Amino acid sequence: MCPFQADTFHPNLTCFVGQPCGSASSLQLTVTMKVQPRADGTVTGTSDVIGTEAIGVCSPRPSQTLPVSLTFPVTGSTSNIVFGGTSATVESLSNQLANFRRTFSFAGTRRDTMVSGTLSYNEEFAAPAGGISTTGSGSVAIEMTLRVRAVPR
Repeated sequence: MCPFQADTFHPNLTCFVGQPCGSASSLQLTVTMKVQPRADGTVTGTSDVIGTEAIGVCSPRPSQTLPVSLTFPVTGSTSNIVFGGTSATVESLSNQLANFRRTFSFAGTRRDTMVSGTLSYNEEFAAPAGGISTTGSGSVAIEMTLRVRAVPR
């Protein structure tokens, strides 16, 4: 609603009023780490984070699903395996371009056939891209366990 009222209809009048609203996102991801232990106790490799994010936008618009596909370097040692990084993309959200900045970080430890640790995720977006009309952010930390599986050479 415009910040004023009139009894007549103005067909060429457009007004934009900032209106806070809540939305929720649902992230479904598969994390695959390819880790190579070294003789000095360090590890190297890559981690693929692949999945989708369903973003619930302000009503009455329906939620929208966006792909997530990122690869990060894995470093550290068997007692402190880490990966992470930031991705900046421009994607279509509710028929307008939006800037997305996603940050993932993982820190964990390998014990026998498991890698246990915490995956942290933060997201910021602005739509339209380069504008300030709609912005949002959020973060979550997820405790996770990855099963170690030998890969044939």
